[in-house]
Amino acid sequence: MSVNSFSAKFKSHLNQFHTSPFLFVGSGLSRRYLKLPTWYQLLEEFSKTLGLKYQFGYYVSLVENNLPQLATVLAEEFHEIWWTKEIFEENREKYKEIASINKHQPFKIELALFIKNNGELDSTLQQEIDLLKLAVIDGIITTNWDIFLSEILPDFEVFVGQNQLMFSDHTSIGDIFKIHGCISKPESIIVTEEDYEQYHKKTNI
Repeated sequence: MSVNSFSAKFKSHLNQFHTSPFLFVGSGLSRRYLKLPTWYQLLEEFSKTLGLKYQFGYYVSLVENNLPQLATVLAEEFHEIWWTKEIFEENREKYKEIASINKHQPFKIELALFIKNNGELDSTLQQEIDLLKLAVIDGIITTNWDIFLSEILPDFEVFVGQNQLMFSDHTSIGDIFKIHGCISKPESIIVTEEDYEQYHKKTNI
């Protein structure tokens, strides 16, 4: 099917509805427009900044490519490093309250900063981004942690976490629901095995 044919059929389908659509946005958007890596590649690159005792492959071999479990192993290995090494002293002072929530928080803090500092907008795709800004939609649900959507859609209100999706008053249009957390709130990021267990418990309520 050609692009023009698909566009025509898609437009015809949307015209059947009397309300604007909600978009569900996944990691493909971040990979395309911010040049961010896949989840596996992200953990691999990020792990190089943590000062871990062993190579990344060692930790991968412990979990047989279970990525949430891999994040848990990395987070637990990193916990003591973050609290004791001089290189993280500045961040310890800045984020010590968040970091004290549980032993996985230092990992999430540094992961959020890593994503923030490594997302690079692809200027060659600016025309697509401009078109996205013009899209008529009621809102967005996304599993992405980065802030790309809130930056290009500054008039949209951002809700972080499942609770805000399920319990907030969001009758107005223009909402972005970040159901897996956001780098602006490192403690909200869903990345470890424990995070996903809690996520699924809430989903099944």
